[in-house]
Amino acid sequence: MAGARTILGVALLFALPFYLLFGAFRLGESERLAFSFCAAVAAFPSVTYWLGFIMPFTTAIWVASLLWYAAAAIVILIFRKIRKRAPS
Repeated sequence: MAGARTILGVALLFALPFYLLFGAFRLGESERLAFSFCAAVAAFPSVTYWLGFIMPFTTAIWVASLLWYAAAAIVILIFRKIRKRAPS
């Protein structure tokens, strides 16, 4: 049971930035959830792999996580500013 909780926790940790990122767009909850898991499975390992060429792999995992969280935060801030400026 502890292994299942660990896998679920890691999956949520990887999918959370993508879930937040897709929250900036007008998507339903089920779409956001599905797209975030698909993006996490595809994009996170790819970025980690390429960063692993220029730094140790364990460091690349942390840097990739921080990059995705930063990207999600930046996109959310940009879309909030755009929505505030747009006339209703």
